[in-house]
Amino acid sequence: MKAITLHEPWASLIACGLKKYETRSWTTRHRGLIAIHAAAQNGQYYADGWQTLELLRARFGKQLADASFPTVAPFGCIVAVATLKAVFHTEAIAPTLDALELAVGNFEPGRAAWQLVDVHRLNIPIPARGAQGLWEWTPPVEFEAANEVMK
Repeated sequence: MKAITLHEPWASLIACGLKKYETRSWTTRHRGLIAIHAAAQNGQYYADGWQTLELLRARFGKQLADASFPTVAPFGCIVAVATLKAVFHTEAIAPTLDALELAVGNFEPGRAAWQLVDVHRLNIPIPARGAQGLWEWTPPVEFEAANEVMK
């Protein structure tokens, strides 16, 4: 299965169903299942991410609470599985999005917006080593039973 590593809080925002588009500077031809991996590292993007989260909590606190956004971030694990349905140019899709989606992505012109549907948050995050770009993840045998995602 293809996987993508994201820094927190973006991985958890996808897992909770609050972020439906992952914005990238690059596109992909991949369509289908994709695992969402929360990065183990908390470098520069970590500080920016949690500053973003504090702004989100002030503006969208009820939506985060209603979606059971985690109070403790998972690191170094697969947190969700989704279907990558389509990839759009950001300038084409941005005018159709709500304020929360625009707040959690980079919709500057010239970027790609990956549409994620059928997102399944894992009941038990699965430790995994991430990588840059799209990478291959082999779910453990217990994956189906523990997370009831692939049924």
